[in-house]
Amino acid sequence: MPKKDISIVIPCFNCAETLEEAVESCYVQGLRNFEIIMVDDWSTDSTKTVMKELANKHSEIKIFYHDKNRGGGATRNTAVSHTSAEIIFCLDSDDILPQDTLSRMFKFMNEKKCDGVGIHKSIKFRGRNTNDIERVDIFSFAGEKIPFESLLQKDGIMCPLYSTFMHTKRAFVIAGGYPTEHGFDTQGFAWRFLASGLVAYTCPEASYLHRVQYKKSYYIRESDSGKINYNWQDILSEHLSLFNAEAQNFILKFDCQDFSRNLFEELKKKGNILNENYAAFLTPARKKDKTLFHNRKYIKRASIKGIMMRIKKRTTILFKAGIGMIFTFIKKVDVFINLCKSREWNPFLISAFLFLKIRKVFKVEFNEIDLHTQSEIIDVVIPTVSKDYTLVGEVIESIKENLKHKISNFYIVSQKNKEMLEFCEKHNYVFVDEVSVLGYGKDFINYVVNGKDRSGWIFQQLLKLSGDIFVTQKKYFILDSDTILIKPHSFIKNGKDVFLQSEEWHDQYFRAFKKLFGYSSNNTLSYTAHMMIFDCERLKEMKKRIGDLHGATWDKVYLSTIDQKEPSCVSDYDTYANWMKRNYPSEICFTPFYNTALPREKLLPLSALTKQYANKYKSISFHHYKNEKPENMMVNAIR
Repeated sequence: MPKKDISIVIPCFNCAETLEEAVESCYVQGLRNFEIIMVDDWSTDSTKTVMKELANKHSEIKIFYHDKNRGGGATRNTAVSHTSAEIIFCLDSDDILPQDTLSRMFKFMNEKKCDGVGIHKSIKFRGRNTNDIERVDIFSFAGEKIPFESLLQKDGIMCPLYSTFMHTKRAFVIAGGYPTEHGFDTQGFAWRFLASGLVAYTCPEASYLHRVQYKKSYYIRESDSGKINYNWQDILSEHLSLFNAEAQNFILKFDCQDFSRNLFEELKKKGNILNENYAAFLTPARKKDKTLFHNRKYIKRASIKGIMMRIKKRTTILFKAGIGMIFTFIKKVDVFINLCKSREWNPFLISAFLFLKIRKVFKVEFNEIDLHTQSEIIDVVIPTVSKDYTLVGEVIESIKENLKHKISNFYIVSQKNKEMLEFCEKHNYVFVDEVSVLGYGKDFINYVVNGKDRSGWIFQQLLKLSGDIFVTQKKYFILDSDTILIKPHSFIKNGKDVFLQSEEWHDQYFRAFKKLFGYSSNNTLSYTAHMMIFDCERLKEMKKRIGDLHGATWDKVYLSTIDQKEPSCVSDYDTYANWMKRNYPSEICFTPFYNTALPREKLLPLSALTKQYANKYKSISFHHYKNEKPENMMVNAIR
């Protein structure tokens, strides 16, 4: 399908009364090649019906739906993810575009060759009558570049980007999309936009009809006295490094529950509040790093991951020759030696590692299953990528056979793909578009090590830690989409969640944990085991603590653990398990992880794998690190 010149995105929530008026105003803009993307954010009125009627009436309209209410920022992000044009304009569902506004802005933007264009006039009208004008706001810098300082709106300056504005999709990606953790998504996006060094101008005479005193709007909901200070604190905290020490202290310590005060208005009155070197930080975020130096230069010699990578490289010839047992032995010895060397020769670490090895030798809890868990109803979540699509069918079959819990729903989280959608529909699985979960995809993440893109790897971790957003049950089980269960598993024992202890130990994971929570995990073993059960209530609490501690959304804080020198910087499973062990030790228990890895060419039907390997292992992982061609990715998944 050919790309459009401009995509108009409309986030929708309980807007049945005003949506048609907003949409029809798009058809008097003097545009020929455009599209309208509407996303419903779980409306409780007849909004969906109105959307369908408008889509039937106009071929330019595409409609999408959220499976639960996620807020204006997430809805805008979802809409942008479905656009085909490079130029984007977001129209609120209760506002109206005056004639030819978009064509004027589109022309001006092409002339300036900039990243964004703001409107010049915002005409505030009351209720349903566009002639009942409350006031007209005239934004600053008509025909000029909009400076970053305008965001502070001092000395009568009004920042045009606080209203909706036209921007490129590239700018949207660089800025990181609309914030989703608070209700001031347009203001938050304006800060992200200019703080990223992106360039915007005010388009002379471009105007916008903004409906006020309309109680159903996102903005009115989020401007309530109980939310406004928290919203501004979230926005300003995200850009804390741009402020001087006095302003930073004021923002962080402001009593947001004192509704008689306004954080943003008081901050503006404090004179010079920006860091004297703030301009140096206003640079465009880079999409991808250039190829970095060789991994060896960056990974410390004491790093287990680094040593394992070097050993693997040195034994590649032997491994390919069919004597992989030598590599396995050397690797495990090397891991043990470095466990001894790390953490100042911690005897507890060494003894814990040995104890785990002994338990596995004697197959402790290898066949133990708590039959009472069969009454526990859980959801199953499987995040997957194209290289693993061929395994999805086998993975689900193994879950149905060997996961001894009652399963409510299977959720398949992936990029939107025709074959995968048909696969989910055929088997009555719930498909979740990965972009809709957090409002962005892996392309928003910059994580490249030694020339290898690791963005998808860490994005998968974010998805696994976000199951509480869309599942319906109290607990959900995650299984990596390249891992097959070949023996019965239960993940609740005597009312406690069961975590698997593995030998994939990595000191970087412990450092990441301390960075996230401000304290050490005080743990000795890893829980990175390709599968885990999550308690939604506890998971929400953990993520809230991360966000509150750092003054940002939990996912942005999690991404801050990225180390461009380290290919494995943080672990989702270790993070959650260590946090539970530290905060709710009475709710969890541990058992050894009986797993092995095989190459894809050794994949067999479940019954054959069970017969051949179940005497020693409980699961098998078929890791594959090469990208597969899309046309081959669903060969075995669809049955």
